[in-house]
Amino acid sequence: MKKRSRGFPRFNLENTLKFAKLIRSYSGDSDIEKDLITKALGYKKYSGAVGNKIASLKHFGLLERSSGNYKLTQLSKRIIDSMSEKDFQSALRTAFLQPELFAELFNKYSSEGAIPDNLPEILNAYHEISDNSSEYASRIFIESALFANIIHKNKRIIKSNREETFMDKKNSTPREALEQGTIEMQRFDFSLTNGKSAKIIVPGTLIKRDIQIIRKQIETLELQVEE
Repeated sequence: MKKRSRGFPRFNLENTLKFAKLIRSYSGDSDIEKDLITKALGYKKYSGAVGNKIASLKHFGLLERSSGNYKLTQLSKRIIDSMSEKDFQSALRTAFLQPELFAELFNKYSSEGAIPDNLPEILNAYHEISDNSSEYASRIFIESALFANIIHKNKRIIKSNREETFMDKKNSTPREALEQGTIEMQRFDFSLTNGKSAKIIVPGTLIKRDIQIIRKQIETLELQVEE
């Protein structure tokens, strides 16, 4: 069976920010329907391409659901309306770390000081990215990191002023504890259509924010399915 990749932005942060600006110019700060987002992005009809752009906006924390529609997030507005270069760079860094995969990679390599040249192979072997998608995911990560001033062109990591070691924001407990097996996990197996199956593995203790994050990932998968 063909391996399906985990979710990651299909567009880099620079282009995704352009999508947010298009939506902002079309709807201001109001909630916006999917059909209007389609028009704002220059399409006549919703398609998988539009879905991937919306998914990228959500991955970077620039767009969120709102009463059945969508709206730009406070982070999106913070970037677009930045009054100083310092505020702009800080908000970009926050957006870059929103995708779960990007946060994982940054956490993993920040202490080493550089992103390895064989990142595509690492993504495929250790981060659930299929062989067909690993080169693409690597490119999106590197382009986004350059735009957010996370790395130099030689892939050396640029240290922030606070010299922080980021925890994986998508987990409610430290990643080290999960890897060491000290956190009790729950596993849910269920059947899908046409003989397919799926499983979800989560920590034994969840908080409301964890459920919201899981729901967001499911919505991202839904956007990748053409209607």
